[in-house]
Amino acid sequence: MTNPFVDNINEAGQAAYDAVKEVVALNQSVFTDLVEKQLQVVNQLVELGVKQAKLVAETKDQRALIQGQISLAEEAAEQALSNVRDAIELGNKARVSYEKLAEKNVQVASEQLKKAPVVKKAA
Repeated sequence: MTNPFVDNINEAGQAAYDAVKEVVALNQSVFTDLVEKQLQVVNQLVELGVKQAKLVAETKDQRALIQGQISLAEEAAEQALSNVRDAIELGNKARVSYEKLAEKNVQVASEQLKKAPVVKKAA
């Protein structure tokens, strides 16, 4: 013979554990995406620094140096804009994922509440 109250507590505990596992997995995925994007940005900055150093070392004409620096500044601005768009996309992707997870967990909690035994007042 099983106790419905204890069974309901066990089911709720399992549902909560499953929800925490899903949040951990989602957090790990979001963190991984952000770290990968940060590494990409760092690589872009290093490449721009190398190009700048090469430009300064190899250019003898002041006008050509200024044109080269303008070109590198334009490249840096384009990369920055692209990185901002990517960051917004990552944020939106994470938001949607968290919203779906929250909706799922609200549904699970609602089902758990429907299963809960009715508590009767003592006479």
